[in-house]
Amino acid sequence: MPIWSCTIYQINPAVSEDVKKMLQTVNKEYTYKNIEGHKLTFYIQSGRQNKYGQLIEIAVDDLLKLYNREKGTYYTKITFNITLQIFQREPVNNFVAIFGNSRQVRIFRMQFTEVFRREKRTPEFPLFSVRFLLRERESCLRKEFPDMREINVSNIRDMYVSGVVIKGSFLEESPEYSKYILDEEIGGIVRHFGITSRDIKERVIILASDGRIYTRMGREPVEVDTVCMILSKLKQCDAVRVGLARYRSLDAYRAMV
Repeated sequence: MPIWSCTIYQINPAVSEDVKKMLQTVNKEYTYKNIEGHKLTFYIQSGRQNKYGQLIEIAVDDLLKLYNREKGTYYTKITFNITLQIFQREPVNNFVAIFGNSRQVRIFRMQFTEVFRREKRTPEFPLFSVRFLLRERESCLRKEFPDMREINVSNIRDMYVSGVVIKGSFLEESPEYSKYILDEEIGGIVRHFGITSRDIKERVIILASDGRIYTRMGREPVEVDTVCMILSKLKQCDAVRVGLARYRSLDAYRAMV
């Protein structure tokens, strides 16, 4: 089964048309910066309409840090591909799912943010970060996803237990769920839920509080329908919170490579 991961963002309503236009301009290359003697760009490879909105393929340059005895430490340019879905239907209109691992998504967001602000000469952030309120909306989420299979909880207020990962079936009915999540005195921060539902049958999909949705049991490498269904249910539970995307400087980029 394919493993896939995506991170959810919301397009800034103040600049939404400009963001969509930039992302949908096929065969367009945008230059981010010259770093360590390498020109880093991202390239809009293709885009097509689907029933959820626009599905876009993007090639993104990155730096790979290498070492050998003759050269010492040096950098080479590599390119990875991401898939981006712009949702254009309610209740998830103007949300974006970027499919790729966490590092790839961070690199692209950093590059796109800087290029967009430079090209449009605006201080506005193009994409707002998203958080899922897993603990705060657990009662509603329990109804939408009645068979929780995996829970990761940190910052538990117990002298012997600081964090737990619980796996099983119908965990919401277990005493550990009541103790580590529902208990006001002991309960900690929910990092992720592993959920199933009729829509995704016996597969486990992970919802992370930092706005990621991922699975080790994918049907295919990109599942826009699954993400749309889950995001819609999160919206129905008022479990989606939008905030400013953090801006990372060039120095922060260098620290990541």
